[in-house]
Amino acid sequence: MEGGFMNTPHNLTDGLLLGARDGNAIWDTRREGHLLTIAPTGAGKGISCIIPALFTWQGPIVVVDPRGENYAVTAAHRRRMGHQVHLLDPFRVTGDACDSLNPLDLIDPLADDFEDNAAVIANLIMQGNTFKDDPFWDERAESLIVELIKYLYTSTP
Repeated sequence: MEGGFMNTPHNLTDGLLLGARDGNAIWDTRREGHLLTIAPTGAGKGISCIIPALFTWQGPIVVVDPRGENYAVTAAHRRRMGHQVHLLDPFRVTGDACDSLNPLDLIDPLADDFEDNAAVIANLIMQGNTFKDDPFWDERAESLIVELIKYLYTSTP
């Protein structure tokens, strides 16, 4: 079926591999979208769904890969496909050199919404670190973080 799901036996296509039935691959060639794979540990999510999608999908991909297994198997192939591959690995599980993401690089101190964006970052920092009985302390902590962000931007070039 053109523009929809296609069964293509044993050859790659320009789509997202969703699985297989009766020896035929099931492809979604309609458009970019999302792939969410949920199954228990050891159920074969990576080998049956995630890794084939990373090998075949031609478009950009963001993958949450806590153990680094999908990165280890597919990063070189994605680079050969012409894609930039960035690794955020704060716990160094892959052993590879990793990139970094500084949320402060995403905000512009000269923009009208600078303080609002600083407040968003402050709120994200506070997630899970709240006083449930007294929101005063949460609000003060977020305000302090916003002021620290503003200070960093005004005190350093």
